[in-house]
Amino acid sequence: MKTLEEIKASGRVAIDEETADGFSGLIGFPHWQGTIVCSWGAGWEHVSVAPFRRSYTPTWDDMAMLKNIIWSEDEAAIQVHPPKSEYVNNLSNCLHLWRCTYREMILPPACLVGIKDGQTKGDLLDDIGAAYKLAETYKDPLEALAEILDDYEDTDCLKVKYLRQLINYYKGGKE
Repeated sequence: MKTLEEIKASGRVAIDEETADGFSGLIGFPHWQGTIVCSWGAGWEHVSVAPFRRSYTPTWDDMAMLKNIIWSEDEAAIQVHPPKSEYVNNLSNCLHLWRCTYREMILPPACLVGIKDGQTKGDLLDDIGAAYKLAETYKDPLEALAEILDDYEDTDCLKVKYLRQLINYYKGGKE
């Protein structure tokens, strides 16, 4: 995430209130103005925007511009579409971007989205093949650790027992 000074330097954000974990204010886009709320904490960076004109919802281009105001070019941010049971919609024309800070962001390979400028058909097919191979070989980290610990089945090692308890806990067990 960019610094507050960098965000202000964009010339598009006027910060009204700053707190230890975020800010709120006004934002201007080429064709609309609205409110902005930005926060960080609990392992996530977040920004939301809501145009003043309630009949307008930000476009893809608007959200891409917002992403580049808040984060650098080489940082990923996502827009989330959760299961219906997790929907929260306090304002119908408000959209959000999120960035996880406690682990690497998982993104689909570009080859599954489309063709990059200058990419040959052969390169695209190679990339698609690599994406399929990666998906086939992926192992959940807890499953991979459990397989390693299976080699120590008969040991009384306290660390191995503790790791098994952690795996069970994170898988929803009660131990």
